[in-house]
Amino acid sequence: MDGRSRKAASVLPRLGLTVLLATGGAGCVTPDAEILDVSPRRWEAAIRSRGLDPAEVPMPMGPTPDIVAFARQTAAAGSDRERLERLHAALFDRKVFAFEYEKMATFTAAEAFNARKGNCVSLTNLLLAMARSLGIQLRPGLILRRQSSERQGDLVLRFAHMVAVYSDQRDLRIYDFYLDRPEERGRLTLLDDVDVAALAASNAGVDALRAGDFTRSRELFERAVRLAPGLPDIYAGLGVAQWREGNADAAFATFRKGLELAPNRASLLNNLAVLYIEAGKPEEARIALAAANLTEASPHFLLAKGNLELACGDPTQAIRSYKRARSRDKTLVEPLLGIARAELARGRKDAARKALRKAAHLAPEDPRVRDLMEASSSLEPGTAERPE
Repeated sequence: MDGRSRKAASVLPRLGLTVLLATGGAGCVTPDAEILDVSPRRWEAAIRSRGLDPAEVPMPMGPTPDIVAFARQTAAAGSDRERLERLHAALFDRKVFAFEYEKMATFTAAEAFNARKGNCVSLTNLLLAMARSLGIQLRPGLILRRQSSERQGDLVLRFAHMVAVYSDQRDLRIYDFYLDRPEERGRLTLLDDVDVAALAASNAGVDALRAGDFTRSRELFERAVRLAPGLPDIYAGLGVAQWREGNADAAFATFRKGLELAPNRASLLNNLAVLYIEAGKPEEARIALAAANLTEASPHFLLAKGNLELACGDPTQAIRSYKRARSRDKTLVEPLLGIARAELARGRKDAARKALRKAAHLAPEDPRVRDLMEASSSLEPGTAERPE
């Protein structure tokens, strides 16, 4: 490695591993699922059939007497649509139902009603419990939008939003709890109640992963996979937990199992590529990245993809990914930092500084901008500047 490459490598970011966190237009819809609004006895039987203890997997939408009483009083009389609208509006009205939104807190309906806090999964569980206690057929769904992600350390959290779905002979109606209504439409996947329990276990697995408790994280993700083996994104989290425990072989097998369900799933392919990089197999990493479907890729996934491409020694392709990430969210400074790193790797000092000036405008106090400026200043005299 020459001096220029060492200086570029010294400011490379950590590679990002992707996991899904459920915090909450219709697209592709799954067929009707089996476990919906069942009796406690049937719920217990379903959980035992998956090799799990029902005491550890409560019904997400199980109503309590207090929930039933609140639903009856609030919904009043009228059509199902009218009653649903009243219930939905009441859960938004702090004068009627004082509720604190907590993005990372996933609760059952009973827990959310008692605690008066939680995320969109918690609120949706509560709406489902209320509606079903009134005999209204409401089911859970998951909406995935490409813009919904953030990076925390070396984890890329991809957010999916849980909603309640009501259908009649006329159309499909979605009841959600977005605080800020996004303009971008997402892909809707209908779930059953066991799927929701799996998402709760997966969310808890992400929390344990972020806390550094990798054994507990793996156990929770394994529970999630047992509950919903057909949800491919859960395998992304399980593989990360296995890897953090030091079991790379298990992580490889888990990512590949998820890819059997969804061969082009970006989160799984990203994680597989990172594993290949760690194993010293850059060509396999490139193949994995090339297979990813980027139509729903979030800006943070595109950043992770660019970082991987740069680590694979392909700064030109990395710049394309960074530019695509920037086009999807111009408030992020990371795409500009990525472009600067890649331009340094190509020996293009002026192009790197141009990107860094834009980065400094967005984040003037960011120490990464200073470090990269210093790296660009220390390029050897006479380094070639290639045209775009």
